[in-house]
Amino acid sequence: MDKNHHSPDSPRDGEGHLLEQSGQPQRSQHIDNPQGTAVVQALAEPPRKLAPQRFHNTEDGLFALNTPGEVTGARNRVGDAIYVDALVRSGEGMEWGKLARWYDPDGNEHRQVIQLAALQGDGLEVSRALASGGLMTEPGPRARNQLFDYLASERPARRITIVPCTGWHGPEGAMAYVMPHVTIGSTPDESEMVLSLERVPGSRASAGTVEDWKVRVGRYCSGNSRLLLVCSMAFAATLLPFSRVDGGGLHLTGRSSTGKTRAAKTAGSACGGPDYMQPWRSTLNGLEAIAARHNCALLILDEIGQVDPREVGESSYMLGNGQGKQRAIKSGAAARRQSWRLLYLSTGEVGLSQHMAVAGKSVRAGQEVRLAELQADAGQGHGIFDVLHGHASGAALSDTIAAGCTEAYGEVGVEFIRRCAANQSGLRDLVASGTQEFLAECVRVFGDGRALGGQAHRVCERFALKALAGELATSWGLTGWQPGEARAAIVRCFGEWLNARGTSGDTEPKVVLDKLREFISRHEDGRFVDLDAREVVFDAPQRPKLVHNRAGWRKRFEGDEREYLIDPQVFRCEIFAGFDTTLVCRVLVAAGCMQTGEEGGKMRYTLYRHLGGLHERRRVYVITSKLWADEADDALA
Repeated sequence: MDKNHHSPDSPRDGEGHLLEQSGQPQRSQHIDNPQGTAVVQALAEPPRKLAPQRFHNTEDGLFALNTPGEVTGARNRVGDAIYVDALVRSGEGMEWGKLARWYDPDGNEHRQVIQLAALQGDGLEVSRALASGGLMTEPGPRARNQLFDYLASERPARRITIVPCTGWHGPEGAMAYVMPHVTIGSTPDESEMVLSLERVPGSRASAGTVEDWKVRVGRYCSGNSRLLLVCSMAFAATLLPFSRVDGGGLHLTGRSSTGKTRAAKTAGSACGGPDYMQPWRSTLNGLEAIAARHNCALLILDEIGQVDPREVGESSYMLGNGQGKQRAIKSGAAARRQSWRLLYLSTGEVGLSQHMAVAGKSVRAGQEVRLAELQADAGQGHGIFDVLHGHASGAALSDTIAAGCTEAYGEVGVEFIRRCAANQSGLRDLVASGTQEFLAECVRVFGDGRALGGQAHRVCERFALKALAGELATSWGLTGWQPGEARAAIVRCFGEWLNARGTSGDTEPKVVLDKLREFISRHEDGRFVDLDAREVVFDAPQRPKLVHNRAGWRKRFEGDEREYLIDPQVFRCEIFAGFDTTLVCRVLVAAGCMQTGEEGGKMRYTLYRHLGGLHERRRVYVITSKLWADEADDALA
């Protein structure tokens, strides 16, 4: 039996309650409870006066005693031994519970928070949870009732504070990093231990050593821009609380067999075991819980095509925004909203905008900023790889890395956290200066000296954090990469993202022009009434032909000049649904392709026009053929 079982000779207080070997209640514990919250800090408090002990744990089980200190035999055996190690509660003094510990028939330790509220009533929820964990009780209602009496009566002196998520917790400069199975660093009173309650999907498991990871995985990242980027991303998520960088994602996209998933699993090996990567396929509610379990960490989501195209835009926005939905509990009060700060790596054969288009939705600039897309293919003929490190093909190198990821994983990420915890006093200044240096380099290289637009700047900040993290891990001897190698690769990747985006400015103007161009090009012949400019006069003898689902009218002039008179309802609710119409019009006016008028001393974006011999006048948006001129793009650059 495990040495942590208390023997009859274990030290106790004057009323028979167990004490730690020091004679004082143990002060701390770190756990996760079934609701997905982690325990980080326990505060020492004086022992409380308790009722005389009625139960006794031995290696043979839990016994109910007739009198204090008397074990009357098997007939009073309640069941397997179970220990109540601490009382737990939230930082607000709510959600009180008890930390129970027991061993299943195979000798595996189980720990679980039993909420005090669950001990009210019939206790069926508690009974099922304990039985599911392998705790065996004597048959009959008496033993079950005695077990509940024991759980209700135990009041250990130790107090544990529950925090809502994993990651960094504590005061600035003295934070501890809480994971499901280990806590790194310490709060000022140094009252910390490590506990694990449950196996968490994507948990921070580890195997091998840092040196094993460097040899089996890390060295193959060298020279490969995408692998350097995603592995640096794994380190960068740890630095988020020390930076002013917002959370957000990177989406590796491209055709099948380019190595997207292999790159994702390689990044995952720096964080945890082979199951660290999660599928995109999840409800929004489920994704919230997963995100909260990856606070201050890298979340990896494979195959964006699995998620509902109607929800993927909201999902990407939510992950980058760092907050779940506000919900109510049964009492009607607001439940605690889940929150997180993370980086996430996504893969898929299609990009965000393509997948959303399946559901008839358009990507917004805010969504694009939160999930930057990068082609997985490095352009060297080897898919995700730039160099093959002596292998005959990309597939062969991928197999080698895959084997390494199954044998060495997790420990390098934990060691990076340890270094951050030990050096956190100067980490914020280091991150700030490193981020600014990276931004300055990108402005010099890609912006021709002009500042990046707000959206590109935000994405560049995330790339900067990745570059800094990669270089920091290298300087600490964790990667085996050459100094400056991660930074150079990530500068290159940012440049490729910027080039694919088409501008270093904000994308809203470009999106506005592209959406309007695409709509008119697709529907010009089918949904626009063709007006001859010479016939648009009062009392014209002919009416234009009937067009079903009309979007507007088209007027031709000499040469290739045209005007598109767009119905306001179509303009606002179809072409630019979800956009701020005033901002859209300002963009089009700035590009020189929208006519405006003036009424009552105010600019009007809709103008009255007589349409095809009708005596009525209608308001329309007037778009000119300058929409397709290069000058329109240049005006917005």
